[in-house]
Amino acid sequence: MDNSSSETVLRGGSSVSQLQGNLEANSFKLTEEAVNTLKIHPVSNVDGWRERSQLEWD
Repeated sequence: MDNSSSETVLRGGSSVSQLQGNLEANSFKLTEEAVNTLKIHPVSNVDGWRERSQLEWD
């Protein structure tokens, strides 16, 4: 959470706009407060994937 890799792996982009949106993640920065909030509210992999599977996708 505190570190980011210099490698970029993109999956699932099926259009130019989706690829551009994915690449914009390189400039995304969390504040220290946001990082601390995420650390005290962890989500297990199982719960995270369960929630994701219930999302409506285009």
